[in-house]
Amino acid sequence: MALVDPYEPCPCGSGKKYKWCCQKAETYLERSIRLEDTAQADAVLAPIEEGLAKLPGNNMLLLRKATYLASLERDEEAVKALDIILSRDPANPAALDTLARLVLTEEGPTPIVARLQDALKSADAGARARLGELALMLGDALARHGDIPAALKHIELAAEITDRQEDLAAEARQILADYRRDPRFTPWLKQPLALSLPPDGLDPHAVETFNQALGWAKDGLWDSAAAAFELLSANPDAARVADRNLGICRLWLAEDAAATAALRRSIAGLPATTEAVDTAVLIELIDPATDPEPVEEVSLTWPIRDRHDLLARLKGNEAVAQEDTPPSEEPGDPDPDTVVFLLLDLPKPRDTEGLSPEKIPVARAEIAVGAESVRLVTFDDGRLNSVMDQFTSIAGTSVPPSHPKTKAIRRADRSEVATEWRWYLPPDLDEDEVRRLETERLVHFYRERWADIPQAVLGGKSPAQLAGAGNAEVPLRAAVLILEAANVGIPVDWAALRARLNIPAEPPIDPASVAIGEVPVGRLHLVPVEGLDDDRLVALDRLATTYGLTGTALACCKEIVRRGTPIANGKISPVATYTTLIGDAVRRGDREAAFQALADGRAASIAAGTAAAEAAWDLTQFQLSVRFEQPDTWVPLLVSLTERYKGDRGFTQVMSSLLVQMGLLRPVPVRDRPGEFAMDTRLLERLIGLYGPKVQAASDYLGISATKGGIWTPGGSEGKGGGAIWTPGSDATAPEQGGDKPRIILAR
Repeated sequence: MALVDPYEPCPCGSGKKYKWCCQKAETYLERSIRLEDTAQADAVLAPIEEGLAKLPGNNMLLLRKATYLASLERDEEAVKALDIILSRDPANPAALDTLARLVLTEEGPTPIVARLQDALKSADAGARARLGELALMLGDALARHGDIPAALKHIELAAEITDRQEDLAAEARQILADYRRDPRFTPWLKQPLALSLPPDGLDPHAVETFNQALGWAKDGLWDSAAAAFELLSANPDAARVADRNLGICRLWLAEDAAATAALRRSIAGLPATTEAVDTAVLIELIDPATDPEPVEEVSLTWPIRDRHDLLARLKGNEAVAQEDTPPSEEPGDPDPDTVVFLLLDLPKPRDTEGLSPEKIPVARAEIAVGAESVRLVTFDDGRLNSVMDQFTSIAGTSVPPSHPKTKAIRRADRSEVATEWRWYLPPDLDEDEVRRLETERLVHFYRERWADIPQAVLGGKSPAQLAGAGNAEVPLRAAVLILEAANVGIPVDWAALRARLNIPAEPPIDPASVAIGEVPVGRLHLVPVEGLDDDRLVALDRLATTYGLTGTALACCKEIVRRGTPIANGKISPVATYTTLIGDAVRRGDREAAFQALADGRAASIAAGTAAAEAAWDLTQFQLSVRFEQPDTWVPLLVSLTERYKGDRGFTQVMSSLLVQMGLLRPVPVRDRPGEFAMDTRLLERLIGLYGPKVQAASDYLGISATKGGIWTPGGSEGKGGGAIWTPGSDATAPEQGGDKPRIILAR
């Protein structure tokens, strides 16, 4: 039987039909595949080499060779095989995909970014569309690597070039929306960047070159565009704008150092405009500069004389806190019983009343007690000798008085050391107190310490030093803006910080005339929500939600609820507004506020005539019940809701998804059906048996007999031992005869 239908596209990535491409290599491929499980590596490769001798450069044979060599961890040889394909067909998606999977783990995404650019340059329209999957995979890899602007641009490119492959394009758009909405990433890096048009006064040839570069950038050829803008930057009439565009293109290519240099040139000598400050924000966030005076992190190791005595001394000392250490996952770990402690700068507080950040102990070092040695890890920033003295004083005779074995682990920027904050909080402190102390700690840090910490992106100077030297308004305004956008809702006195640095407040935004869509994403928190009309308020809320600006979105929703008119006039859904308020209450652990927002949201939906939102509120109520209440409350609610919405596929799909996230429904592989999964409901059945109504409703939801459990797949015989397994997509109808057979109502 043929490996591939002769008239299907060849898997080698050429775009040709298999019959007229790689079918001649099939015999060699089959022989190699048959040998893989039983033969040595050379025997598996022998048919491939034989085939390549007769069919030089055959794509399928080279792909088979590369993937097999990669499985043997012979990566260099695998890359050479792929390079043969890519040397004549740089846009081959199969070779690029294989290369990407091979290279990403070891070398990161940057080499594949360059390969994709080469592929796009040589690709025709059909080959270009086939590169969408690679662009999407690369975007995800760049995001995990921390290159957010490049990641978003690659995902955006994937959505554009796969517009005729609707499933892939829709997936790309969804991933793009998810990353933009992720609050972990600063809004400044999620800001869409548009290239500037040619400046007035350019000669016709320069204008033509400029427009050609813009066209290349629009097509995703950012490397070609960057090269053109670099040439234009030598033209005095185009230099500043060309450097800006050059910097953005390099940013999309994840070339942060080159992007930083070009963007710096684009604002050099400019007055302190908002545009210059916003560019400086971007520069400070991407600048890969390191501290010119880094601090060494060092480990100090002593042999142990008496481990039992050392552990007792550490556990009994008020300036030492034991860390929760997970069990070793490495079977060959020579020291699986290592116990970890923190060496504190203050004794552990005995009284939790009236705590302030100044009274909370902070870790000065980490202590790892192994079977035969103890290791202390700390920074050599002036504390090293006192940390050693503190430890040896506590350890006493349990370690010898000899000098420890010292080893430098790494070098860290002074800003990293200063902002590393591992503190000891009493274990019985409630969540509200923890949140209060963390907020006060941040306020104190920005008020008292931040301005005096040297920053690598400020040339190794502290903000206070830069302010004292003068002529530093743009970088200092940018630095404070970065902090402000990252701490919306934290009551930091930003005006006082700016006054200390001799920089002005950011220009006010007029709520009566502002075009919300034109405000940079990083400045949206500066828009005064109280002065906006309803349309602008709703627009700001939607934009804040799109970019994961939780503080700004919360402020908008509070104002929407205070007014009432945006909901009453149908400008925004009550669900969209009140779920934001509920989410804030949940983050704060405020049960009463969460359930009150739920009740208010239901009432607002009824008043607005949106009865269809009832299912959304019921699902939200279930989630709140799980978060704040015991199973004897939320399990009966679950049974009641599934009975009420029986037959509502949309509801049951969402509820099933929630139960999977909770671990109450567990996907398990289906025996003899590779790639298919069933849903194990036994844990959920157990909970319903314990807490649910003693009626048939439980078995109606689970699709099993309440008295006779079984592991079951639709169409199979009843099992023994409790529980049910439902296969998504299978026929879940109960049989007419034999009432013990299950009925499934989970989403299919």
